[in-house]
Amino acid sequence: ALEQTHNLPPVIVTIPNGVDLEEFSPIAMDDKKKLRKSNGIPTDKTVIIFPSKVQSNKGVDYLREWIKYFSVNNPNIYFIITGNIQPAKIYGETKIFLAMLKDFNNVKWINGVKKESMVKYYQLSDFSIIPSVVPEGMSNAALESLACGLPVICSNRGALKEFIFNEYNGIVCASEDLYISGIKAINQLS
Repeated sequence: ALEQTHNLPPVIVTIPNGVDLEEFSPIAMDDKKKLRKSNGIPTDKTVIIFPSKVQSNKGVDYLREWIKYFSVNNPNIYFIITGNIQPAKIYGETKIFLAMLKDFNNVKWINGVKKESMVKYYQLSDFSIIPSVVPEGMSNAALESLACGLPVICSNRGALKEFIFNEYNGIVCASEDLYISGIKAINQLS
């Protein structure tokens, strides 16, 4: 009403999704090591979580190449994949990706992680990677990562670039050279 009577432009405010900060919170390094050990995750490596569905639009093609690259060039990088996939959707590139995981010792796929169990995987990680290749809205995975104290490496697609700021709470990679900028970002944060 005020906008109409005083000829003002409307005020538009973006309200992001919410995260329960009592549940999603950072933990001490000693607790992180204990959590890693109890979940079969190396305690002496930089752990990167991919908290997205295992599908092409979430950037698994880039993830696959990064796993290959770091298995040779930096064995101190360890990936955990908590994204879910339904058995009926395991075909094509996804099938190739899942088969490839068995060939590398720098990655662990934990299929079917329930939402209420995700917090421990964020807490045992060092940072999160969300290389979406299509624009998407507000990412709960990115917000949960940040709430647990993890920097986020993401692509500049969609809403991620609106709340991930370079060298403040993560690194935003250009989608035009996501493979190379992703390698640089992982090296920078590890």
